[in-house]
Amino acid sequence: MPASEVSWQVLSGPISSISVAGMAQAGPVYQNTAASLQGSSAGLNGTLNLTVLDTIPDNYGSYAGDHLSDGWQVQTMGLSGNRGGPALDPYGDCLSNLMEYALGLNPVLPSPLPATLVLNSGNMEFTDTRSKTAMTGGTQFQVQWSDDLTIWFTTGVVEPLLSDDGTQKQVEATLPAGSAGRRFVRLRVQ
Repeated sequence: MPASEVSWQVLSGPISSISVAGMAQAGPVYQNTAASLQGSSAGLNGTLNLTVLDTIPDNYGSYAGDHLSDGWQVQTMGLSGNRGGPALDPYGDCLSNLMEYALGLNPVLPSPLPATLVLNSGNMEFTDTRSKTAMTGGTQFQVQWSDDLTIWFTTGVVEPLLSDDGTQKQVEATLPAGSAGRRFVRLRVQ
């Protein structure tokens, strides 16, 4: 039968329109989402269940275009994006949403920085835990050091992977301890 003889109805899901030819158009989703359609023709009805795939991870509602995973933002902050911007700190724990996302933390709960710094045989070892989702999603991590908090360096920093549990990766950056009696270390996330 010609597609024009079938009338379609959206039963559930993020389907925004169905053309006369039967082509379904979906709106943005923050995760893979189920949808259900009903087709009718000549007194017969049929149901089509499908999944709308989240192929663009940063295009959902008020979270769109901010370089954070929409799925993570909805999961941790709900459907409203009024607290979700990368530079915001909704809990007030001095960690931005970007840093919380990068480190696999929840931005609406108090979060100590999951990192340690120890002096070992003339080197400093900065160990931190990073979200695997953030690491594979384009978030960039860089351990840097400074003696004056003005100019930051990566010279001599080596960042091997210590462990990977499937959701988080633990990295231990080794860097020179310095001879000025003090050295500052930071984790830069972009």
